[in-house]
Amino acid sequence: MGAWMARSLLQEVDEDTGREGVLESKLIKVQVPEEDILPLERQSSHSILNQIRELDELRKDGIITDEEFEVKKKTLLEKL
Repeated sequence: MGAWMARSLLQEVDEDTGREGVLESKLIKVQVPEEDILPLERQSSHSILNQIRELDELRKDGIITDEEFEVKKKTLLEKL
């Protein structure tokens, strides 16, 4: 933190650089095998199915349209 304002040294990096940084970090308490560190877009099938169920509820409640539901469902299923 700066004296007059908060400072952040965060910067966007590519996946490989980010993975190396996480693996080198001395701030983590446990060692995590590299194969367990997945990009956000690699979600479990259970998580994706839950998201589809939640979208279906939004559709049933009239919050999103049938078309919006189908587009998002297709996007989620492509991640399986």
